[in-house]
Amino acid sequence: MIVLNLKDGLGNQLFEYGFAKHLQNKTGDKIVINNYFFDGKKRRSYSLYHFKLDGETKVASKPRQLLLTASYMCRLFFCYPKTFIKWMTSSARPKSDEIFEYSARKGMYVHFNTFHKFNIPNSKRRVKYIYGNYENKAYIEDVLPTLRNDFLIIDPPSNQNKKAAEELKNCESVCVHIRRGDYMDPKWSMLNVCNFDYYQNGMNEIEKKIPNAKFYVFSNTHDDIEWIKENYKFKQEVNYIDLGNPDFEELRLMMNCKHFVISNSTFSWWAAVLSNAENKTVVAPKNWIANESAGDWEGLYFDNWIRI
Repeated sequence: MIVLNLKDGLGNQLFEYGFAKHLQNKTGDKIVINNYFFDGKKRRSYSLYHFKLDGETKVASKPRQLLLTASYMCRLFFCYPKTFIKWMTSSARPKSDEIFEYSARKGMYVHFNTFHKFNIPNSKRRVKYIYGNYENKAYIEDVLPTLRNDFLIIDPPSNQNKKAAEELKNCESVCVHIRRGDYMDPKWSMLNVCNFDYYQNGMNEIEKKIPNAKFYVFSNTHDDIEWIKENYKFKQEVNYIDLGNPDFEELRLMMNCKHFVISNSTFSWWAAVLSNAENKTVVAPKNWIANESAGDWEGLYFDNWIRI
């Protein structure tokens, strides 16, 4: 059994599930989702129940009990010295890799280094635990066809969303995802919040390749859309998507676009990756986070993406 301790927003949840499928591809174990970390938290919610997933993946009926009885997970959080976390988050890659691989062989696929690509050893433990974001395309490339099926959204779209989806499918639609919302919180100052110049240059780049491109701006909330209208004066005509959608519905709508100018957000990253459009053009920010030395986030980029 693979216990996936799910956390964070929808984009990260997709990465975490993707890693669980990558591990399952190696071991053949069944996946059990533990959504304990969403218990009582309003800012983030468990969103994967809107997705098809596979027929054998289950959600733990007693997530708290599952977490507290996981002896290896408890040992990690309560018994390991502080140097464990220091090593796992530092740039001392050999130490970080050694500790991760040692823990993984014990059944604990746990890390605090979001972008780093670890070697994934097999564990002989009957129960394996996953905790971490695993934001690297290396973990999903082998299971991407499976994920495209698992990440089909099962909720029927609203009439407004049906209409919008048809429009996006029937033109050279470009999803311009302007991430604001929580990114404007000072505690996320390490993020490289994309500015107007990035989006304008990205749209210009798309227009060079697709002269009849039609641009659609997506953002977090109605207030964010209004702020963008007031402060960003694009030279192209743009259409604003402001339907008050929940996260899964907004993602599905974005996936209907044919080209993308993504932000440094796992949410728009997945929209671009899961889009079935042929010959899609994807523009991405050159630096994913503000501190260029803080992580090896090169693993997020596909070779044919345009980086600005």
